[in-house]
Amino acid sequence: MEFIYKSIIAILLALIPLASVGLQKYFSKKQNLLKEFHRHFTIRLSDELFMFFNLLLPFTLVSIHPLFTPLAFSIIFSILVHRFWGKANINAKKSYHLFLKNSSKLSKAGYVHLIYTIFQLTLIILFLISPITSNLDYIQSSILFVFFMSMMLFSKHINSKILKSDIVAGVIGISALIIRYLIWSCNSKSLSASVL
Repeated sequence: MEFIYKSIIAILLALIPLASVGLQKYFSKKQNLLKEFHRHFTIRLSDELFMFFNLLLPFTLVSIHPLFTPLAFSIIFSILVHRFWGKANINAKKSYHLFLKNSSKLSKAGYVHLIYTIFQLTLIILFLISPITSNLDYIQSSILFVFFMSMMLFSKHINSKILKSDIVAGVIGISALIIRYLIWSCNSKSLSASVL
């Protein structure tokens, strides 16, 4: 019964990135920002990696008990990052679909992305502070690694240059994965009870 319960949660979590991308595309089209949406590879392609990450999460996450701190951090960080991007959008050569043209005001797609970012970042932090319980953790870590790398690589395509903020975020994410591995691999006795 627990497997069925986790499977239902996994499917629902996996649908959230797809819903986010779909809603952003829908609102971008309605607000005449579809060209900007199509140029944003990180959202169109990389965010869909979280479909697979989220699908595995119920099977690897031990507890969501420390939810408040990751959620609070995610809210604050996501708001600050979107404000930073909004200021960059005012005089940008290429505008973002997340904002109204030449403005720091969020578009409807931008609000969807802000809510999605808060949600997904909370899940990522919960994963990063959880112990390694099975080989599925390594699959999820690989998905996160690919996301952080693609975020840095797509930065130039999206912004006409690689943003320092994207490099910093990618390096922090990859460093967090390495630190998690180093901390929990020392306690790898539980790894023998692998799901795979």
